[in-house]
Amino acid sequence: LVWDVENQLIQVHQQDTVTHYGYDGLGRRVTKRGLEGSRVFFWQGHHLIAEAQAETPLPESASVYDLQAPHQRKQQIKRLLLAVREYVYLPGSYQPLALMAEETADRTSYWYECDPNGAPIRLIDVQGRLVWHQQHGVWGEPGLQRANAVENPLRFQGQYYDEET
Repeated sequence: LVWDVENQLIQVHQQDTVTHYGYDGLGRRVTKRGLEGSRVFFWQGHHLIAEAQAETPLPESASVYDLQAPHQRKQQIKRLLLAVREYVYLPGSYQPLALMAEETADRTSYWYECDPNGAPIRLIDVQGRLVWHQQHGVWGEPGLQRANAVENPLRFQGQYYDEET
């Protein structure tokens, strides 16, 4: 593990792979780059509201405004992204209510079921099927995980599960 001067994790070395992390001025993780591609995180205050995954590494920077060809730029970015996930929270809290996932051309909604502390324990699709389930111990230790048809990185309120760390 490699940390920067702000005490933020910036690299993880596991066997033959290295994962790099980037942060904004408020200390929120905004990028993750590794062998499996790149992930970009979008925030509203301290709430993670969306993440996008790309197969190839995203450029370090990109212009936000392209007055010459805004439509072309939008299409280029869309082709880069494999999946986009948006999170909706209970107002005034970190308790997740819904997940909207868009992979390729499919957009699907899922609903969170949380424990009394606001930690997600189940994810239900629009047909009412259980697609993700996590049991955890009294002290928050991870337990049995079942029905993993959908990846859910949200754990305790405000916490994000990252495979590498």
